[in-house]
Amino acid sequence: MKMPATKTIYPIEYTEHGIRRTDGDNPQRGYIARDTIEPVYRSLAQAIHSPHANILDIGYGLGVTSDEFMNQGMCESHTIVELHPEVAEKAKNDFCEVEHVRVLEGDWLDVDYGQKFDAILFDPTSTGYDHRLRAEDYEDFSNPWLPDQAGVDKLKTIANEGCLLGVLSFDCKRYDIFVYRRGLFHVIRG
Repeated sequence: MKMPATKTIYPIEYTEHGIRRTDGDNPQRGYIARDTIEPVYRSLAQAIHSPHANILDIGYGLGVTSDEFMNQGMCESHTIVELHPEVAEKAKNDFCEVEHVRVLEGDWLDVDYGQKFDAILFDPTSTGYDHRLRAEDYEDFSNPWLPDQAGVDKLKTIANEGCLLGVLSFDCKRYDIFVYRRGLFHVIRG
């Protein structure tokens, strides 16, 4: 599938219990409830966190995974990349005094990270694309919401050997974990 040339950045607002898109007439459209996603997001963050890791969090959203990385203790570095300008600003405000955290605003595919990572959290709902997997890019084909070829190519350039890749499902109800070895992502939990 060809990647769209541009992404739509929808108007949003943070509420007491989540985040929602404010375009359209349906107030439930695009609503993400914190209590719905929090258990899965925290579990994934715990699964891929390592105290000496360089961690990349693709998409900040409500900040659940970033908060959990902080709860798990210090890591070497924690990079957040966020497409939506308002969400990126919230992440910058939330972590402005945390020395080892940096927030990059932009498309995760276009950002120059300047480093490789030991753990990457990929939330396809935050990327602006409807990614679909190509089976030949993976040893184990089990997750239909992994990045397409452009995403896989980018991940290969920023993943250290042995990097853990945590991928959330579009419905935010489950996740898979892959390890990067010899140029392929191998499923270790799926």
